[in-house]
Amino acid sequence: MPNYFAFTDVGRRYADARPYVHPEIVAHIGDTLGLAAPIARALDAACGTGHSALALRGIAASVVGLDPSAEMLAHAPPASGVSYVRGQAEALPFAD
Repeated sequence: MPNYFAFTDVGRRYADARPYVHPEIVAHIGDTLGLAAPIARALDAACGTGHSALALRGIAASVVGLDPSAEMLAHAPPASGVSYVRGQAEALPFAD
């Protein structure tokens, strides 16, 4: 089965076509959880091109975006407090 997220240019096309509603969703999550202050860390598993990782900075001091596709991560924009790691959610490349 082909990995459609490994094809050249898929990251750019994905990032350009995806509607950016992530900050609204993350704000709703923060409200639902009753967060009075940002949490220390958040993980965005299968982050793609980083839209949710960027939005999670609204409720987390530090965010790691994790994705198995190097092509998708290549189009994830850098941001303060956000880092990106290539890996799979089924085998997190982090210590407990």
